[in-house]
Formats: sequence, structure tokens, C-alpha cells
Amino acid sequence: MNQHCHRVVFNRARGQMMAAPETATGQHKTASGQRRAARATLATQQVRRMTAGALAALALCHGLPAYAQLPISAAPGAPAGQRPIMDAAGNGVPLVHIAPPSAAGVSRNQYDQFNVNQNGLILNNSSGPAQTQLGGWVTGNPQLGYVPARIILNEVVSSNPSQLRGTIEVAGQRAGIVVANVNGITCNGCGFLNTDRVTLTTGHAQFGSGGAIAGFDIRQGTLSVGGDGLSATQVEQLDLLARGLVIEGEIWTRNLNAIAGANQVLYASLQSTPQSGNGTAPTFAIDIKDVGGMTANQIYLVSTEAGLGVNSTGRLAALQGNLTLSANGDLTVQKAYAQQDLAASAAGNARFTEIAQGQGNTTLSAGGTLSASGMLVAGKALELRGANLALHNAQASAGQTLTLSTPGTLDTTSSQLASGGTLNATAGGAVRTTGSTWKSASGMQVSGASLDNRLGQLMTGGALDVATAQGIDNRSGALLAQGPVQIDAASLNNAGGTIASTRSSVAARTGNGAFDNTQGQLQAGGNIALTTGTLTNHAGVISGDSITLASGGFDNTGGQLLAGSTLQTTTSAFNNDGGIVQAGSTAQLDTQGNAFSNRAGSVTALTGTLALNTYGATLDNTSGKLQSAGNLALDSGALLNHDGLLSGADVTLHSGNVDNTAGSMLASGRLLATTGAFDNTGGLAQAANGLTLDTQGQALTNLDSGTSGGIVSGGTLDLRAGSLDNTRGYIGSQGNQTLAIANTVSNDAGHITSDANLTLNAGIVDNGTGLLSAADTLQITSDDLRNSGEISATTTRLRIADTLDNTATGLIDGVQTDIRAGTTNNTGRIYGDTLNLAGGTVNNTGTGTIAARDTLQIGAQALNNTDGALIYSLGDIGIAGDIDASGNLTGRMQTLLNASSTIEARGNLSIQSDTILNRNDHL
Repeated sequence: MNQHCHRVVFNRARGQMMAAPETATGQHKTASGQRRAARATLATQQVRRMTAGALAALALCHGLPAYAQLPISAAPGAPAGQRPIMDAAGNGVPLVHIAPPSAAGVSRNQYDQFNVNQNGLILNNSSGPAQTQLGGWVTGNPQLGYVPARIILNEVVSSNPSQLRGTIEVAGQRAGIVVANVNGITCNGCGFLNTDRVTLTTGHAQFGSGGAIAGFDIRQGTLSVGGDGLSATQVEQLDLLARGLVIEGEIWTRNLNAIAGANQVLYASLQSTPQSGNGTAPTFAIDIKDVGGMTANQIYLVSTEAGLGVNSTGRLAALQGNLTLSANGDLTVQKAYAQQDLAASAAGNARFTEIAQGQGNTTLSAGGTLSASGMLVAGKALELRGANLALHNAQASAGQTLTLSTPGTLDTTSSQLASGGTLNATAGGAVRTTGSTWKSASGMQVSGASLDNRLGQLMTGGALDVATAQGIDNRSGALLAQGPVQIDAASLNNAGGTIASTRSSVAARTGNGAFDNTQGQLQAGGNIALTTGTLTNHAGVISGDSITLASGGFDNTGGQLLAGSTLQTTTSAFNNDGGIVQAGSTAQLDTQGNAFSNRAGSVTALTGTLALNTYGATLDNTSGKLQSAGNLALDSGALLNHDGLLSGADVTLHSGNVDNTAGSMLASGRLLATTGAFDNTGGLAQAANGLTLDTQGQALTNLDSGTSGGIVSGGTLDLRAGSLDNTRGYIGSQGNQTLAIANTVSNDAGHITSDANLTLNAGIVDNGTGLLSAADTLQITSDDLRNSGEISATTTRLRIADTLDNTATGLIDGVQTDIRAGTTNNTGRIYGDTLNLAGGTVNNTGTGTIAARDTLQIGAQALNNTDGALIYSLGDIGIAGDIDASGNLTGRMQTLLNASSTIEARGNLSIQSDTILNRNDHL
């Protein structure tokens, strides 16, 4: 016999296979511990002993220690019924004859070392010969009775960690496998066959009645999976239970449960109860390295120990079911996928760096900050919760609802969020969507302390509701919806931004805060309602169907406020310089006693009325336009319409002083103006159906009308003023015209005409070289009248209380001319078909001519016709003391002086005078 060659036999005293001299024989313990296992046939036993012996002898003959490749041994002090028997299959694969099961079906096996090499390990759960994948046919387990184990517990009771480098197979009846080693377990290429459930744990097994495994007491130990991974593809349930898990390879199984931390874990339900641990805690409760991963139908991954997080930079994939991750510390996930629901939670911070995808619902939560820079995907609902949410360059999408919730800050800078349903974001702190795009199919709600959406886009096919306690910054951003848009904030900055509802309304409320829409767009397919402290729309556009604006002040400089139907604004100061305000129907603008400036601006009501009320403050329409297809009503303090345009159907003005120099006021109906001083120099006030202007005792200035200006009415014209300066001006009407001027009327080179009747009442009328004319009756009533121009009508009636001066260039004419003056001084022409001239004194001197084409009557106390003057009639002349109301001469004249002049009648001449002086002073 070779002294270096031995055989392998069973040592009953130690309960394991051992190397022994060739002459030694082995003994096998029975299942009851009292008889040999005679079930195996002699031939089978011989084959087994020969094969095992040959392999051992071969190893020894090559200088290797026996069992160097089979580092597994039973615990020397294992109690009876818990001691496995070491053996080998015919091909050398280690074979463990497990201890007999308890009444609960648990085979408890205690080891000094439990390691599995690459060729694997067979746990013999068969009382008779059994076919295996690793070792072919193996003998029956001499320790088993008639009932195989349901669960095979492999406990290491020494201080040796376990190395699992190969496959563990259950021979015979399928049974659950438990490997428990508080010193740690490393699986590097391990796998499992013929088992439905595998549990790898660094805890102490706890037992219940009948020897059942109640759970595990886990206080220490690390369970590691090396680069060659863990294959349990035929295992229905894989449980990894340790204080710490380190995954550096792939794990493949059907249903994976990983619970890390110091815990009491129930075996049946895997319910865990945290407890204090032993020794130094690991850095991470679960650490899945870059090359590591977990792939299963369903994954349940939990870290329960306070402060210990989960770090997964590898891959997690639940191919058919749910993926659940929970960390009682921080959580890092790089790649995670679930065919159904994906749920990840952390007591501390949570970080998602590449992709977290669930085809069902995806729920991610953190007690600290939840951050993401990769893809977050849910086939149904996606929910993110954390003390703060930070999504930078992330892509988050949900087939149904997408929910973001945090009591702190929500930051999605440069990220893309999409929801097939609604998108709801709630933050107690600031919301930052800078450079982000949020999209939802059926609605979006955003609330927070503030919103920073600079260069961002929030878009929804439904309603958009944004509410912040502080301000919203939407500079160069977009808030877009097909449904209604509701914005509530302390302030809103939309400079260069867009807020729009394509099919519905937009409502924005900023309280007393500012709304800045400089170069911005605010658009609605429906109505717009704005309530702000101040609204700035420099070069911006606000457009909708009906627009309602309530603001402390509105600056629309170079901007556009466009309503498809009605427009109503209630503001403080309103500045529309260079801007456009337009209503499709009616517009009502109210500045509550503050100024309205429309310099070079335009305010238009396309089909309805335009009403503008400043309640006594200035309305500046310099070079501007206030236009209405319907009525135009302006109520203001001073009205500045220099080079401006006011137009409407009926135009009504209630104002203080009016500057309409070079301006236009046009009414296709009536123009009614009650104002202070009214300056229409070079301007035009025109009405088609009637014009009434009352300056309430203040001056009316109508200078330099030119050929297209003046005060013009296609109907009646009624002017009331303290004074009227119509120098080079034009006042005309097609209907009756009434001028009631308290003081002076100056009409030098001016025209005051009527195609009907003209009635002028004034203190003093100075017609200079002007024209006062009427197609029908012209009546002038004044204290004094000076005429160097023309006064003419069909009926010309003058009632001058004091003096009528008709100078050399003056002409007074009519078919019927009826003049009564205190004193008439005439060096010009006074004509009439019938001419009645009455008064105290009539002075007709030099070039003066008083002539009638039919009848001439002069009734005065004194008639002085001197220096070549002419009194002439183609018909009769009657001279007496007065002319009564019926037009008849009465009384006697006191003195008639006809010095070097002519009194001539083609008809009869009748003179009733106390004294007649008829002389030629030039003889």
C-alpha cells in the first residue's frame, strides 16, 4: 500500500467524512441515531466509497490536502440531530447528508465551515438514491426517515465566514434552503437547484413550536455577492437578510427580498423589527456596485437600520412584478426597472442618477432631499416626495398622473417632465423650473412659496393652476394650457415670457404685487381676468376674448391690450403711450382719479362703446387715438388731445380744460362736451348729427382752422363759453346753431356759419374780417358788435345793447335785415331787401351805405348821414323816432342831419323828425 494514499470514510464520532488509511472502514449513522442506513444497497455503497476514496487519494497523491477543494465541515459540538454528514457524489461533488427534520419539517444543520466551491454542493434530502444535476445519482441520506425536510437550515456556529462559489442543489424532495452565518456570507458564482426558497442571512435562526424557523436575529455580518454573481433563476423566492449587503455581481431569481440592517426578521412574512447591532455598522446597509445588479420577477429591497442607506450604482430589474426599495438612511439608485410598480423610499436623502422605471406606478420618496439626474418613468402614476426635490437634467414621465410633493424646495432645473394625465407639484418652499419643460395631457397644478420658471415651459392640455405665496418669475418662460389658466402669486414677472390658454380663460391675481409683462405674451382663447398691484406691459401683448383688469397702475407703453369682445379696466394711473388697447365690442376704462396717458397710443372699441373715466385726473391723448364704433364717453380732468383723435358714434366729454390743438374730435352721431377751457387751435371738433360744447364759462379757442379744421356739425350746433376766439377759425353747422358767449367773441378772419339758423349771444362780438352767416335767420344779441367782415343771412337780426360798429369793410346783409342798437356807427354797408334800423343814434358816415332793395325804415332819436354817406332804397324810405315790435315806424325823430350826403328813395320818402338839417358842408 502506498503510504501517502488514503481513503475517505465517515467518522461517526465527529459526524463527518475524513481521510483515513486504506484499511479503515466508515460507519453511517441512521436517521434515528440508533441503526445503520441499510437502505442503500451494498453495490451502491461500494461505488460511493470507491469513488470518494479515489478522488481523495488522487488529491493527496498530487500533494494537496484532503478536502482543500471541499471546505465544509460539521460543527464538532453540534448536538445530536443537528449534525450533517459530509460525503461526496460519485463525481466528487461534496454531498451533505442533512440532519433529520423537526416536526415542523426543518432540518437544522450546524457547521464549523460552510463553503461551496465551483463544483457545487448537494444537500441530500432523499432517503433513497436520487438523481441530481450536479452529481448524478447519489445514495440516500442515512439520517432521514420516511419524511424529507421542507426547509434545510445550514448554520455556521464558528467564527468562519462562508464562501459560496458554486451551486447548492437539494437532492430528492424539493426543500427550502437557509444559510445562516453571523460571520458573513460571500456568494461569488453561487446558485441553487431544486428549491423554491433560498434564504441567505447573517442572523441567528430563531425557532418556534415544533422546531419551525420563526425568524432571524440579525445584529452583524455582511452578505456579499461577488463578480460571478448569484443564479437562482429556478428559485421562487430568494431572501437576502444581513446587517450589510454588498452586491458586486448579478443576482438572478424570480422573487427577491433583501432586508438589511440589525433586525428581528420573521421567516414566514419577512416582517422586520429594527434593533441595535453589534460592532461597527457598515457604510451602507445595501451597497450595489457598478457591476452589480438584481434581476427578478419581483424585488423587495429594504434597509431598516437608522442612518444606514442603500447605494445602488448597479442594476435592479423586476421583470414581471413590483420593485420595492426602502432605506432608513440615504438611498442612491442608478438603474431600476419594474414591470409593474416601482417604489423607493429613504429616511434620508435619495438620489436617482440614470433610470428608475416602472410600467405600473412609480413612487419615490425621501425624508431628506430627493434628487434625480436621469430618467424617472411610470406606466401609470409617478409620485416624488421628499424634504426637498432636486431634478437636474432629469426626464420624468408618467402614463397617468405625475405628482411632486415637498415641504421644502422643488428644483427641476433643465429637466423634462411629462404626464399622460395630470401633473401636480406642491412645495412649501421655492419651485424652480428654470430651463425645464413640464407637460401634462389633462391638467397641471403647481404651488409653492415661489416659482422660478425662467426659460422654462409648463404646458398642459387641461387646466393650469399656479399658486405661490411669493413671486413667480416667468421671464422668457412659458405657462401654457388648452384649458383655463389660474395664477395666484404675490408678484408675477413675465418679461419676455408667455402665459396662454388656447381654448379657455386666463386669470392672474397678484394682490398688491407687481405683474411685469414687458415684451411678454398673455393670451387666452376665452376670457382674461387680472388683479394686480401694478401691471407693466411694455411692448407686451395681452389678448383674449373678454378682458377684466383691476390694477393699482397699468403701464402699456408700446404694448397691446386686445379683447375680442368686452374690455373692462379699473386701475390707478394708466399709461398707454405708444400702446394699443382694443375691444371687439365695448371697452370701459376707469383710473379711479388717476391720470390716463395715451400719447401716440390707440384705444379702440371696434363694435361697441368706449367709456374712459379718470374722475378728474388728466387724460393725455397727445398724438393718440380714442376710437369707438359705438359711443365714446370720456370723463376726465384736463384733456390733452394735441394732434390726437377722439371718434365715436355719440361722443360725450366731461372734462376740465381741453387741448385739442391740431387734434380731432369726430362723432358720427352727436358730440356732447362739457369742459373747462377748450383750445381747438388748428383742431377739428365735428359731429354728424349735432354738437354741443359747454366750457362752463371758460374760454373757447378755435384759431387757425384752415380748410379742414374747426367746429363742425352736420346737425345742430350749441356752443356755450366764457369767451370765443375764432380768429381764422371755422364754426359751421347744417342745422340750427346757437352760440352763448358770456364775454367776447373774436371772429377776425373767421367763419361762423349755419345752413339753418344761427343765434349768437355774447357780451362783445368782434367780427373783424370774419364771416357770420346763416341760410335762414341770423340773430346776434350782444352789448357791442364790431364788424369789419360780413354778417349775412336770409333774415339778419342784430340786437346790440350799446354800439354797433360796421367799419368800412364791413357788410351786414339779408333778405330781411333787422337791426336795433343803442348806437350804430356805419362806414361800411348795411343792406337788406327790407331793412329796419332802429336805436338811439344812427351815424352813417363817409363811405357808409344803408340801402334796401325794397323798403328801408330807420327809427332813431338821431340820424347823422354825413361826409358823403348814402341812405338809399329801391323802394320806400321811412324815417321816424322808433320801430315797434310789429315793424312799424312810431314817434318822431329828434334830429336828422344830412350833411354833404344823400338820402334817396326810388319810391316814397317819409321823414318824421323834429329837426331836419340838410346841408352841403363842402360848398
